[in-house]
Amino acid sequence: MGPMSATGQRRMRTGDWGVVIAPALLGALVCLPALAGRSLWLDEGATVSIVSQHGAALWRGIAHDGGNMLVYYLALHVIVGLFGDGTVPLRGLSVLADALSAGLVAALALRLFGGRCAALVSGVLCALSVSLVFWGQDARGYALMVTAAAAAFLALVGVVDSDPGTPVPRGALLGYGLATLLSLYIGFDAVLLIPAELLCAWVLRRGLRELIAVLLLVALACLPLVLLALQRGSSQLFWVGPLSLSALGQTLVTVLSAGLPPNFHVTVVTVIATVWAGVLVLVATALALADAWPRLAVRRPRSDHSPAAGALVIVPTAWWLLTALLTVAGSAAGEPFELARISILVIPAVSLLLGWLLTGAGQNLRAATAPARTGHPPGTRLPHTRGVAATLLVILLGLRVAVLLPSYAETPEPWKQVAARVLAARQPGDCVAFYPEDGRMPFAYYVQHTPGGSARAPRAVLPVAAWSARTPHVEEYVVPSPRRLGDWLTGCRRLWLIASHQGSAHGTPTSVHNAAGYRLLEAVLSRAYLAHRASAEGYAAVIHITLYARPAAARRAGSA
Repeated sequence: MGPMSATGQRRMRTGDWGVVIAPALLGALVCLPALAGRSLWLDEGATVSIVSQHGAALWRGIAHDGGNMLVYYLALHVIVGLFGDGTVPLRGLSVLADALSAGLVAALALRLFGGRCAALVSGVLCALSVSLVFWGQDARGYALMVTAAAAAFLALVGVVDSDPGTPVPRGALLGYGLATLLSLYIGFDAVLLIPAELLCAWVLRRGLRELIAVLLLVALACLPLVLLALQRGSSQLFWVGPLSLSALGQTLVTVLSAGLPPNFHVTVVTVIATVWAGVLVLVATALALADAWPRLAVRRPRSDHSPAAGALVIVPTAWWLLTALLTVAGSAAGEPFELARISILVIPAVSLLLGWLLTGAGQNLRAATAPARTGHPPGTRLPHTRGVAATLLVILLGLRVAVLLPSYAETPEPWKQVAARVLAARQPGDCVAFYPEDGRMPFAYYVQHTPGGSARAPRAVLPVAAWSARTPHVEEYVVPSPRRLGDWLTGCRRLWLIASHQGSAHGTPTSVHNAAGYRLLEAVLSRAYLAHRASAEGYAAVIHITLYARPAAARRAGSA
């Protein structure tokens, strides 16, 4: 055991670094398979297009997203400038973020629970979360947002667990402020964690006023971000539907690291892993509340502002429980929250609770069950509980591995395959159109990374742009007039219409409008061309490919 603070919590020492570094290495390792093989999807295509800009064009691309992921875009812009825009450099920052998240969770467990075994298990569970691994292999800012959130909670524990009778550590306050500011400049959703952080400080009776002061400074520093967000509005979230049982189910599976629907297929293993982890999380939450509440309820002198020994388990409990409740309540009130993506913010907290339960289950179950079931006084050691906890842990780890391994072979939105197919079947006089125009970004990425691809690709007519261009086309649902479209189609003997995220007749009003635009575009093209053939690729967001041919080329349409 390492040296103890006055509050009963461990301080890091040399021997503890192994249980922090090991989960971090595992977190990086599990993100490497299929890192370059899985196709970029639509949002990753937007990332590439935005970070490839320079100067004012880069700022316009970031501002168009309302400032969301601002720091992530800037960091990736530097990485692309240094190492190029290959798939590995694009996703490397997310791999690093996943590794750091697992290490931070282990460090948090050391500080909260005081045991290396709990730290190692918590960090490993975080590293093996299929939900975090997916975003760790993705050129988006979600993995880095989780890292910043975990860092903020680690600093928070430094505040609420500081020695009584002394000022709150300035280093912990500074770390909390910087980590919170970073998380907000990566993703607006991180604001949902702040109520849980303040609740922890209030319940543990330490550092609340200081944290509020720091958060006021953070709010001032976020004013430029707020102005960008207000200027952009919430229109970019038109695709987020209202709260539903389906959305809640996907969120539950994500939080429990049992899968990531709709990106990965739901299987029998997904269901078993969801039920198994769900039961363990419920038990852990109930035991954590039962364990912490009596300690917190003890009356102590007003001068003693330190948390009671063992009460720090309330931190991960409040982290996941209050954040989940606020997110669901906001979604029910009509706020456009994408629950499955936001929910990854609480996966570190769930990992901490599971690590606490499955390595300290003997102690917790002894206290809960010994008086009632065995006649022994509270705290009596029950020999079988350690073996039970180890068995539960082995099964949980086995299920996580069983869910994770097949995910490497899945490509839910295969723009790489679509680009290869069109390039292989291209004929003289072919043109290509995208609805929405967003689809051009991942398609163009693979055209540019295919030898001779720009010369072989069909002429782009919607949007009209050279294949060497990297202009962002984010949420551009364009339906040109028949006359204008006719001008663009001059010389196009065949037309490839590629559509994805084209809207839904059962979605939000904007989605319904976009879907109507797609049907109108199809009707116009059907009148301009006498033959067509439709097919589809992928499943998370299906990519629809329709080849239209004029009479002279109609006989060859079927062979494409």
